[in-house]
Amino acid sequence: QLYQIAEELYNTKLAIKVLEEANTIPGAKKVLVKFRLDFDNRDFVFSRSEKRTSLERLSLPAVPCSVLMTLFPFGIVFGEDMRILAAGEKLLQICGTCPEALLGQIITDYFKLRRPRGIPFTWKKCMF
Repeated sequence: QLYQIAEELYNTKLAIKVLEEANTIPGAKKVLVKFRLDFDNRDFVFSRSEKRTSLERLSLPAVPCSVLMTLFPFGIVFGEDMRILAAGEKLLQICGTCPEALLGQIITDYFKLRRPRGIPFTWKKCMF
């Protein structure tokens, strides 16, 4: 069946080698067989590399911050000056503040970086 499928569907020559054959339970009719399939796979590998290259060149449209905060309700966005630019709805609920009270504040006044330990919570350290 494998030879037939390879030739008719994929127009490929196939070489099959039995690597290992064993009974799963002694005396039972079930047999475990390991095969090695050798065939020319260059077209598939080439097509995958073409897709990867085209994805690398793909540019996505800008996403509004409000969409991100909806998708990540516990998310927080802060700028290079370490001031909070946006926060997710659930994070604001936990903090018990209205958005205006938190936005524009210095992030280190409200949040602490716990992991990784020993890393200062600065813009330079956050932008690896």
